[in-house]
Amino acid sequence: MKPSLLSLLVGTALVMAIPRVSVACDCKPYSDAERFDSAKAVFLGVATEQATGGKYRLKVEESFKGADHDYLDVFADDGSDCAVRMRVGSRYLVFAGEHTGGLFTGACTTVWDPNEIDRTLSAIRPLTKTERGNHGGESPAVALSIGLAAVLAAALILLAWRRYRRPRGSRPPSSPS
Repeated sequence: MKPSLLSLLVGTALVMAIPRVSVACDCKPYSDAERFDSAKAVFLGVATEQATGGKYRLKVEESFKGADHDYLDVFADDGSDCAVRMRVGSRYLVFAGEHTGGLFTGACTTVWDPNEIDRTLSAIRPLTKTERGNHGGESPAVALSIGLAAVLAAALILLAWRRYRRPRGSRPPSSPS
């Protein structure tokens, strides 16, 4: 019995001494604003097809940053623990980075739970309004320039009108006869 107990203790010690390989994806705790700022593209989309090599095609429902097409191809399943195995027909909020000529996302940068999508959307929508400005996409400098040009044009028109208008009740000077 003593050899078995010794074998059990040595075996347990060896197992505990061997470094463990992480099985789950280890995501860093970034805020929604940090994920938004560091992403190349941020969009809400539906997976429409799965291609080979871990690539998915998503129909863009709403673009928040860098997703200027109706459909985007995104690498999501690279076989790692952090891969996203998308389901065709499911909706995703994607914070995509750049990957060798395309977009890439993973478990840490994709939201698929409907409640989490709604929470994250409410957090990033104000970020997109700040980025786009309040003038249909122009930056504040462009909007200011347009406003100043309009004021300057109105001032010039007013000055020209005042200079060339005739006072009421006055007649043009008569020529000597």
